[in-house]
Amino acid sequence: MSIRGIAFLLVVFLTFASAGNAQNVNGQVSGRVTDPQNAVIGGAAVRLTNDLTQQVREFVTDETGAFVFLSLVPGDYSLAVELPGFKTYQQKGIHVSAQERLDLHDIKLALGEVANTVTVEAEQARVQTTTADRIDTLTQSTIDGIPMPSRSFLAATRVVPGSQSTSSVGGGSINGGQTGQLVLQLDGIIQQDSGAPSSNANVGRFNVDPDAVNEVQVQVNSLNAEFGSRAGGQVLVTTKSGANEFHGSLSEHLRNEALDSNSFFNNKNGIRRPQYRFHNFGGTIGGPVLLPFTSFNKGRNRLFFFYAEEHQINHGANTNSFTLPTAAEVAGDFSQTTDSKGNLIPIIDPETGKQFPNNVIPSNRISSVGQAMMRLLPSVGPVTTAFGTYQGMPSAGGVTAPLVIDPTGLRGYNTLSTFPVDAPQTTRTLRVDFNFGPKTNVYVRLLQTLQNSIGVGSGQTLNGMNWGEFVNTNP
Repeated sequence: MSIRGIAFLLVVFLTFASAGNAQNVNGQVSGRVTDPQNAVIGGAAVRLTNDLTQQVREFVTDETGAFVFLSLVPGDYSLAVELPGFKTYQQKGIHVSAQERLDLHDIKLALGEVANTVTVEAEQARVQTTTADRIDTLTQSTIDGIPMPSRSFLAATRVVPGSQSTSSVGGGSINGGQTGQLVLQLDGIIQQDSGAPSSNANVGRFNVDPDAVNEVQVQVNSLNAEFGSRAGGQVLVTTKSGANEFHGSLSEHLRNEALDSNSFFNNKNGIRRPQYRFHNFGGTIGGPVLLPFTSFNKGRNRLFFFYAEEHQINHGANTNSFTLPTAAEVAGDFSQTTDSKGNLIPIIDPETGKQFPNNVIPSNRISSVGQAMMRLLPSVGPVTTAFGTYQGMPSAGGVTAPLVIDPTGLRGYNTLSTFPVDAPQTTRTLRVDFNFGPKTNVYVRLLQTLQNSIGVGSGQTLNGMNWGEFVNTNP
């Protein structure tokens, strides 16, 4: 790559860095270095390494023995402390969450040669002492172990104490907060419409592949001043970044009506179990960005990428209830037409102002235009559908549906139709991270979601009103 091309890349990254400077989801690690007599040690070399990207940050302790690493990308880190006359101290598995201020407190160095190393493998239970926030962090391994019927990673927030939800799609309300009072942030950016808080309140405006989520952090109370806007809890989501080695994964998730039970009302109404086939497949790949025939990123610690793609094939069904004219009513016979209480509905002759005899409209009084309109509606008759044989009707679009009389006896409807519906969806997530140096790094994250609903009653409208008989066949 030419110098001009590399310069262009740097300008692009700097532009995004400036635009995103106000949003910060990074954490920090601090501590103090002491000797065996608890005296502070200045001049000790402290090295913090990102386990995923192998990016190294260095710090020399001041006269108080203190050190601090700011703007850390959420993830796992390893710490090393060196000073002549003391054994090298190493601590592994230090997990830093989004916006976490992790204090390691006193790190006591043992006397000895630098070549000798004291390694701390197990991390002690953390006690947050710098803030009064109550935060629950769900890591990738936790999210993977929680059932997600709709492949929405926010469903994992339902296991957090104080969270309530009746939906299998999004996150729940926190500590009794109202709908629309939950704030959802993705990589530091609010994912809801501020002008309509209840719109997509608990699911966000953009879908993210669960395999592209690094962690989900739920703040339930005692929020800092930076988290204003709403009082229903804060959910901070961070996406994965690439590593200094190539890694990938493939996944497949399957649901089928053969594995499900029928619903209570379907059993009560004598309707067979409808088709429900939920098939997700996808994969991820991430690693360093290598430019052939150049020395750029030769150490694999400068530029990284992570890409995730998931395809959802959802075969389901829409069940709608209608009141359609019977064959007798189409012929003008309303002698059996009653309201929900069983009272006959009188048909009034507009010329005389009186009820038609026997509530039957004479054939010569029926409008030819009205008869033509009636022929556009489904006609009653026995049909065979994908769900079995019913007394039913072919719809205007050629789709069959059963005829079911309202079992409550209230005559609320005379048709209960179950139409197959396909709901394909594709989700793509791309993240690119670039390390300018030991103290500066930026990233760009791109999201794309393609979704549709194909079938009867899906996506088609008439004068702004949904009409279930229309068939959406858009690819």
